[in-house]
Amino acid sequence: ELAERLPSSKIYIGNALRQMSKNGARDRLSYMDGSYMENWTQGPSQEMSEKVTASIQLAREALSKGKMLWLTSGPWGCGWPCDVTEEEFLSSMDMPLAIFLMIAETNAYFNYQKETLVQEDAWKWDSSTMPEFKKALGAPKGPPIKVGNTLSRHFEYLTVQVDLDAEQAILNWHAE
Repeated sequence: ELAERLPSSKIYIGNALRQMSKNGARDRLSYMDGSYMENWTQGPSQEMSEKVTASIQLAREALSKGKMLWLTSGPWGCGWPCDVTEEEFLSSMDMPLAIFLMIAETNAYFNYQKETLVQEDAWKWDSSTMPEFKKALGAPKGPPIKVGNTLSRHFEYLTVQVDLDAEQAILNWHAE
């Protein structure tokens, strides 16, 4: 109903895709322009590797259909509330960033934050100043490759690998 009432010039985005919902809540994208994804590592009693794999699959599927996707994450393994120092916040981005890079395509966006910006908090984080966001990525050389629970993807200036069992990421930047 809302989608029908919105002007065609407006973008309709919601917290639609969730690996823990029935069929990933894919049906919502029939009337939305995209989804942001938060809490994508939570859900039923699945191994973390299964939760992340399902979330990557949902995101890539939406992007392949021309939808927009915002992957929102905080420091890897940080619960709610996410009580970390700024130093811990900075040093805990590799895993969520590497997972996003398995998704990265046109219309995919990454949001790294401690908590939603409407929360009362002693500090907010502007992740746009992080060195990883200043480096050239280059075009992807193909989709991610999954062997067992290890994902790899190559970009023009970056090779990224995610070991879902060990919950570790490697970002190997190449010279421009």
